[in-house]
Amino acid sequence: MIDRLLSITLVVICIGLVVIMALPYLPEAEQPAALNPLLPTPTLPLPQSPTPDPLPTPPLPPAPNLTPTPDSFLTEVRRRADKDPAAAMLWLQQEANSSERLQGMLAIVAIWAADDSEGALLWLEENAAGVARLESLHTGMELWAQQAPQAAADWVDGMANDGSKIAAAKSLAAQWVQQNANEAAVWVAGLPSAAMRNEVGTVLIESWSKTAPKAATLWALAEAEFNGNAELLHRSVEAYVNNAPEEAREFITAVNQSHEAPEVIETYFRSLAQNDPLQAIADVESLGARDPAAATQTIFQEWSRTDSVAASTWLSEAAPGPARDSAIMGFADSMLDFEPAAATSWAHSITAPQARMQYLNITLDAWLQYEPTAAREWLENAELAPDLRSQLSNLLPVEFEPTN
Repeated sequence: MIDRLLSITLVVICIGLVVIMALPYLPEAEQPAALNPLLPTPTLPLPQSPTPDPLPTPPLPPAPNLTPTPDSFLTEVRRRADKDPAAAMLWLQQEANSSERLQGMLAIVAIWAADDSEGALLWLEENAAGVARLESLHTGMELWAQQAPQAAADWVDGMANDGSKIAAAKSLAAQWVQQNANEAAVWVAGLPSAAMRNEVGTVLIESWSKTAPKAATLWALAEAEFNGNAELLHRSVEAYVNNAPEEAREFITAVNQSHEAPEVIETYFRSLAQNDPLQAIADVESLGARDPAAATQTIFQEWSRTDSVAASTWLSEAAPGPARDSAIMGFADSMLDFEPAAATSWAHSITAPQARMQYLNITLDAWLQYEPTAAREWLENAELAPDLRSQLSNLLPVEFEPTN
């Protein structure tokens, strides 16, 4: 009996030893909870590990820009123009949009005209249209004028009489006059159409006056005398005053002493008054203007347009007399459309009776159109001679009768 118990005990001990030895090799989930201190007790719920945020997806590289840039477009245009400018023009008409076409045409013309100006312009005249035609003609003509202005002039002479011809002629004149002013002026003066001659002459004067304003003005003076083109003379004198006022003053003095040139004198004072009205006023006496009243009136017409406050201040400080009366007339001329009330008040202070009546009629009539009630009140209350009040009352509607 005892031996059996010992045998059973030994068997149990052996089985226990085998189990203990095998425990480390069993799966962790199958081990008894009491034998693994890292696991919570079975009665408690297992803690949930936080789900890690997903790693950010790296941004995709930007898609390649397949739209050609302006630089790449112009590079392609120039590459084609170097090989065959006419073919480049045809390609441009088919491939480029309207906003790129003009820029491309100008680039092609610049390359083409550098080698063959006549061929480039001939192609433009036959094929181009609209704004692109005019702009391209301008570019091509400028380049041709630098190389062979007389040949370019002969080509322009053969063009049809339309806007393209005028545009080409203007571009040629502006460039040619910088190289040989006399040749350019002779060509412009010989243009058959008066309208074209005026337009091209204006461009010639503007370009010429930058380098030789006296020569430009002398040419314009001759044009005014022989062809009646007073506008060119106005443009040349204005440019002369703006570019070289001291030299222009000497020129105007000589012209005024030699012969009658009222257009030149008027333009001089008008142009100078835009920049230096006080000097213009001083020049009325120093230049010995043959009609000082007209010159003063012209100065104040311009001065009151640009700075009416300064002009009215001068009037307030000036002594009564013919010079101030002329200044008031010029001031009133310009202020009619802006401040007819002020123009009327100043007209009332003119000392010469006839001139005062004339300008009161003009200014009060404008005021009545603008502010009838205020103008009527002024007429009722102003200190006016009876005959003057009676005459001004004729400007009023029939039903209105002044009380005074």
